[in-house]
Amino acid sequence: MLRNISLQRGSTNRALRCVRKLSLSCEGRLNTFPALIKSDHDKIKRMYEGFKSCVTRHEKEAYMQSIIKEVCIHSNAEHIVLYPVIQSHLGQELFVKLANQHEDVERILYSLNSKSVDLPESTTLLDQAMEKVNQHAKLEEESVLPELVKKVDAKTLDDMAQGWEKTRKSVPDKPHPLAPKQGIAAKVTKKIDELKDTVKGKVRGTMDAAMGKEKKPDSSCGDAVSDPIGEEGAPIMENKKQSPPKRDK
Repeated sequence: MLRNISLQRGSTNRALRCVRKLSLSCEGRLNTFPALIKSDHDKIKRMYEGFKSCVTRHEKEAYMQSIIKEVCIHSNAEHIVLYPVIQSHLGQELFVKLANQHEDVERILYSLNSKSVDLPESTTLLDQAMEKVNQHAKLEEESVLPELVKKVDAKTLDDMAQGWEKTRKSVPDKPHPLAPKQGIAAKVTKKIDELKDTVKGKVRGTMDAAMGKEKKPDSSCGDAVSDPIGEEGAPIMENKKQSPPKRDK
């Protein structure tokens, strides 16, 4: 059984390192707001391609959870930073259309988040969500953002770019299709999600202890663990120290 646990952890860690690489490949000097939006879109698409190439359950789980998190963060950040500007400069009709597209995706992800990755239904739901995400991204990149650049001044776009990453860090990262996207309610939702993640981590630690697994100290480098997830859609890293081999006397 311990050998199986070791193999499973190895598969998960390999998948998480791949997710981290995909995330880092989309980073860089992005100083315009449209470039920041497209970078998020590209990151999510690459994670989805990574999911489709996975072989083991644990690799698929790592990719699926990272995709859900990144889509939710991106969606909620757009509602705060982008959509008010769209509403005032491009009209209510387009604003409602884009907001409804986000809500459709979050409904699917909400169903997906409670299902085991082993179920064929999970892959079907993720495929459906990503089809809608890709359609939404295409509309924004080819039509909405170019039109918005023509309508607003450079200072507004610069302010949006400066506020983007800060906003990403403050919004809920799990699907809540009917929850408010900003304000006190959104902050409460995020805190509840963080509490759930903390409880889940403690339960995992208890289970590991019951199986005789030693708890490792936290650090900023080393092998990846599947939870919690870091800011860029990749898991926070945990240091894994190895004891020196024993010498025969």
